[in-house]
Amino acid sequence: MPLIDEVLGNRDGNSGRQAVSDLAAQLAAAGALAEALAAKIGPEALDPLISDLAALTAAAYADAPRFDSTAAGLAGTDEGDFFRLLSTDPAVSSYIYRHDAGPVATLVETVPSADALATKAPQAQVDEIEADVDEIAPRVAVLRSVPAYAGPPAIMSANGAVILTFDGAGRAILTLSPASLAALVAEAAATGQLADAVQLNDVVARSSGLLQLASAPLPGIFAGRAELLGFDPATGEARMRVSQDMANQVLAKLGGSLAAYDPVAAGLIPSATIAMFGDSMSPEAVRSRLATRLGRTVERYAVGGMTTRAIGELQGGLPLPVRVVGGTIPGDGSEADLLPFSETISPLDGRPAANPYNNQTSSTRAGTLLGVPVVLRRYSDGDNSDPSLRWTLRLASLGDALAVPNDSVVTLDQAIYARPLTQIIQSGRNDWSSLISRQAIVQAREGIEAMVRWMSPASKRFLIMSVHTGVGQGVGTTAHTQITAFNEELAATFGANFCDMRRYMIDHAIYDALDQGLIAEITADDLDDIASDTIPRTLISSDGVHYEDVGWEMSAQYQARQIQARGW
Repeated sequence: MPLIDEVLGNRDGNSGRQAVSDLAAQLAAAGALAEALAAKIGPEALDPLISDLAALTAAAYADAPRFDSTAAGLAGTDEGDFFRLLSTDPAVSSYIYRHDAGPVATLVETVPSADALATKAPQAQVDEIEADVDEIAPRVAVLRSVPAYAGPPAIMSANGAVILTFDGAGRAILTLSPASLAALVAEAAATGQLADAVQLNDVVARSSGLLQLASAPLPGIFAGRAELLGFDPATGEARMRVSQDMANQVLAKLGGSLAAYDPVAAGLIPSATIAMFGDSMSPEAVRSRLATRLGRTVERYAVGGMTTRAIGELQGGLPLPVRVVGGTIPGDGSEADLLPFSETISPLDGRPAANPYNNQTSSTRAGTLLGVPVVLRRYSDGDNSDPSLRWTLRLASLGDALAVPNDSVVTLDQAIYARPLTQIIQSGRNDWSSLISRQAIVQAREGIEAMVRWMSPASKRFLIMSVHTGVGQGVGTTAHTQITAFNEELAATFGANFCDMRRYMIDHAIYDALDQGLIAEITADDLDDIASDTIPRTLISSDGVHYEDVGWEMSAQYQARQIQARGW
């Protein structure tokens, strides 16, 4: 039915026409309909808008200084600044002025009081308040920038474990360290508040709102990567780190001084020096370029031909067990032969060790065995050629003979030295042919995980590089299947620390090299390689595995970007 413009009605015995709009105004002004409308949009309906407007207005002019008069406001502000005067009018909260040229105080906002807002005519004032909200809201958009689904606020540890948060009812939930909970239980038992049989888990189970950290690191409050407040792992006692300025002020009153805090020396963050561990895909050609691009020290501990097991032994994450023929190393400096590493048993996983290095590096390594400095030596036929003929150990200095139980672990000095450094690990290229089962993939992955655990800083900095595919190792080949499965495992395990350099070398490196004038053209073979999901052969040497010089350049550029992008 079409809308009507007029109605026909009677008043005091006379008939007449009346506009529908006038009839609506009449009905809304008095009577049962007016009362019903007032109940629907009365003062209580304004409460959310009033609250919203008050909050937005206060936030919009929170920084405006307060003065007693416009003259004082002009004298105390610069041109373009806002200032406010409090009002004695109960209907007005404050007046907002802008300091304009002249100087002139220009009134830009009259902020009504909450009481005044609540007593204005319902519908008209709803419109007015909504207009004010729309005008002010853009100035304080940050107040609405947190999404509703973000969840309750929380204090978290460096690895994301929640320490303090709130449940759906707004009640605080506190997470304590196991040591803190154990201390609470012990105290309660000592004072007779708990039966002796009550265990820590019982307390946790009975305490809603009380959570226990199990495998997560102890909670703490951090500024960047520096821990400001943490807990002693043995006692659960809080330990606080004050700022340098505060420490200096306190010590100045005591007549002392304090050296500047060094988070690297304290073991909180790693050294800026980079250590490269891996195989022949981490050569000197990459190390030197990386050092130049980053302008810092980069040290290479990679050895060609090494499997993940051997790389982990050199890095320190995987134990290097030894069995000494005769069970003793002489004290006179002479050497004792070792049984083959394949006959040892690792205390970490019960598997045998690998030869820790080969003919592509120095024949000796210094280390410690049972707390005693020793020298490990590899013998071969000729000038450190392959294969290894025998391995020996001798004491680094003369002393008493050293009895060595089977499978005692040698820790190389380089592993101790590199432990606090930033590390780039490229491991797995020499494992790919053995990655024929899920078990083999997991064992190789666990070897790299052990290397990460070995790093000493509380906040580790490391990159795990993907394994690359060579010429003829495209989609459908055994190499491609096994290598990509291993890379997927590394990506799932190490997350943001995993760098898929293989993907970059396939999709972008050759185009970047062309743009930089490092190659003259992209060949048809290159395009075929890319289509087959393997690295273009222009970047790879004649052996089909290692890179040409331009390939090493692109590899170094990629790794440098990964370090720089993380702010390391």
